[in-house]
Amino acid sequence: MLAWDPAMASYDFGPQHPLHPVRLGLTMDLAASLGVLDAPGLRITIP
Repeated sequence: MLAWDPAMASYDFGPQHPLHPVRLGLTMDLAASLGVLDAPGLRITIP
């Protein structure tokens, strides 16, 4: 299971935090392009 909603990429932990919102979007784009999100049994849910 993957908990994901594109709205999660709009949350900002602050300028000093390493998890910048753009990283979430890029990670999901990469996972999609590699076929990770199409893995058998993977369920994407909105938290």
